[in-house]
Amino acid sequence: MATYVKINCGNCGKKIQGWHQDPWHRTTKIGVPFSKCPFCGCVNVNEHIKEYNMLNTFDYINMCLPSIFGSFGCSIILTTIMYGIFQILNFRISNGIIIFIFFLFFGVSLFFMLKKDIEIIKTEIEKSKERLKDKNYNQIILNLINDLNDD
Repeated sequence: MATYVKINCGNCGKKIQGWHQDPWHRTTKIGVPFSKCPFCGCVNVNEHIKEYNMLNTFDYINMCLPSIFGSFGCSIILTTIMYGIFQILNFRISNGIIIFIFFLFFGVSLFFMLKKDIEIIKTEIEKSKERLKDKNYNQIILNLINDLNDD
């Protein structure tokens, strides 16, 4: 599901429209971390989009949060369905087995979701490395990193 986001330019204050982002728009993404305002030409920085050389460990964890939460939710739903089936069939099942089933579902779904996330992250890192080969762009990113570290 996507949301339509209106962002104000930091310089002229006009609304920059047409930015479509997913519900996890506050999670870190790999890409071009700035955009030009079509009205005044000012460069606006999005702190949730970073290039490969700007990432830290927290950013990688932040990129995988949707998969972790999704796996947790799927595990709760699947465990509840499994528990309901056991109740309908009049099987007596202990809490320990239910907990084991939950963690089994959580582990399997997390494995497959993180596997997909890691493949996407690898391709985005390759695209970022290609962009960073441009000397002018690389200098802009280094200046941006220095500016962010000064704040």
